[in-house]
Amino acid sequence: MGDHNRLHARLVTAMDQFIISHEQAHVLLGHVDANPVSFSFEGFALAASEGAAPSPTNTAILIQIRTHAQEFEADAVGYELMVKAMEEGQSGDPVALMVGAAAPHMVFKIIDAADTYSREMRGRSFSDGNHPAAADRVAALDPVYSRLSLPRAPLNGLPDLRHAFDTSLETLLSAADSSIRQSLGLVSPTR
Repeated sequence: MGDHNRLHARLVTAMDQFIISHEQAHVLLGHVDANPVSFSFEGFALAASEGAAPSPTNTAILIQIRTHAQEFEADAVGYELMVKAMEEGQSGDPVALMVGAAAPHMVFKIIDAADTYSREMRGRSFSDGNHPAAADRVAALDPVYSRLSLPRAPLNGLPDLRHAFDTSLETLLSAADSSIRQSLGLVSPTR
């Protein structure tokens, strides 16, 4: 169980690193819009003093509008940045590199799974005018993985864990589907 927990912790950390690298790539690629769109929603602001109850407030945030092409580009550059940083920062730890290489794949597979439930629940999708479908983003990263696996590249000679993690996620979702559906108030599909 300890090895499983350590592997899980490494995967979650690598997924976080990919998301950060993706956002950094937007900045490096000049995808920062000088005219962001204001978006308001009713949220909760925590009172300044510790232990105080949250109070309702209207909050405005600024959203950057990006194209699908920009998202794909930031995925690719962010993926390369993350793997190269891991290669340098992990002192050649092959497990960290293998798990890191699978992280973007898992980010999008989890988004895809969440998207399935969200569409059933509210008819909404995480894919929109700004964000391509998760399956398309997974497919678009295959050439990047291949490039990073070439001779003298960081992933050369390392096993590909993407499909092993994929199978694990599918097994977990299959086992947890009825519980997830129940917690979301969804009807279980008839078989």
